[in-house]
Amino acid sequence: MKRFLLIPAVLITILSCGNPYVIDPLQQQSAGQIPCEPDMIEVVEHKINPDGSENWMALCQGYTYSCEKGAGDQATTTCQKMESQMPE
Repeated sequence: MKRFLLIPAVLITILSCGNPYVIDPLQQQSAGQIPCEPDMIEVVEHKINPDGSENWMALCQGYTYSCEKGAGDQATTTCQKMESQMPE
């Protein structure tokens, strides 16, 4: 039974890491919340929660932003600038 649960978890991880179909929409959503163009934003630590909501970090122009989107297609995205700058 555990094997059946492991396979989808591995596939989700592989498909979401660096996948342009996942990263591009996150860059677009982040750009609406932070002062950067989508192609200037680096998305890291993307996590899809069990309820369908998402969390990620957006890096741009030396700053780190914590972003989240609620569950569902109509959910809003919010990003807040973190206290410290991103590490070099």
